[in-house]
Amino acid sequence: MRPYVQLSNEERLCIEESLRQGRHAGRIARDLKRHPSTIYREIRRNSMPRHYSARCAKDAARRRQTNTNAAKVTPELWSQIGASLKSTLSPEQIAGRMRLERFGGVCMQTIYNHIRKKSATSNFYRLCLRRKGKPYKRTVRIEAENKGFLRIHDLPAEALTRRKPGYWEGDLVEGKIGTGQIATFVERHSRYTKAAKIERKLVEQFNAAARDLFADVDNSLLRGVIYDRGTEMSGYRDLQQVLNCGVYFCDPGSPWQRGTNENTNGLLREPFPKGTDFREIDQEQVDAALELLNNRPRKRLNFRTPAEVYFRRSIALRFGM
Repeated sequence: MRPYVQLSNEERLCIEESLRQGRHAGRIARDLKRHPSTIYREIRRNSMPRHYSARCAKDAARRRQTNTNAAKVTPELWSQIGASLKSTLSPEQIAGRMRLERFGGVCMQTIYNHIRKKSATSNFYRLCLRRKGKPYKRTVRIEAENKGFLRIHDLPAEALTRRKPGYWEGDLVEGKIGTGQIATFVERHSRYTKAAKIERKLVEQFNAAARDLFADVDNSLLRGVIYDRGTEMSGYRDLQQVLNCGVYFCDPGSPWQRGTNENTNGLLREPFPKGTDFREIDQEQVDAALELLNNRPRKRLNFRTPAEVYFRRSIALRFGM
């Protein structure tokens, strides 16, 4: 794929002459060996009220090049953006939240362009990004057989479309072998997360943690729990009685069916990387990580936070006016 080259003044003169002769944009694109969308966009963006002028089009393009977001970003604003990056917000979340709170017009790409600059500060910001520039891996979907209990396919339509709150996805975050786990539950509608540290991967400990986490949750916010087929779920019938809701299982080898929980566990790996000795972690540290996670703006929620959606109230972050 060849790099894009902007239209030259000679090409704009050719466009002006061709339009005067009544040629359509597709024919002009073939003559100039350009993509048709390039010609359509040039005519749409740079035309005068009644005609296209190469000279006026060149001036308009030059004005747009000089009117960049980089010129609008002050050192004070970059300082606030840097603080947000250090607090694990992504450039997209920062830009979206700033628009939501009407704080400014900096776009996501402007922030990424600043991070990609070769400087010590930019290298530090790059390390603040969640994936540090690593590409995402594609997941493979595997079909599974029906084992006879409630499956994710038995969920009502309101759960599959996420229109109603109350359906939770659950999983375990493993620490260093033999040091414990963190039981996580993510509400599908709001992405609000609850978690509790357990000492061992036992049915009794898992059910007790789930009971404590959902003790103060209203029935309207607890309609069902979606889980994988781990050994800790062998006592799912007792869990259904404790929570007074259905427990639905994913197909074997299909973590993508609980994608929200898998993504949240990845976010929880930031403060607790793989290989962490969970014996050195207490519930207060888990709660602190959840506080940060539940107050992080999400693109899927129109850059509102999970806490705002779950509790149905607004919370001013760092970009409030």
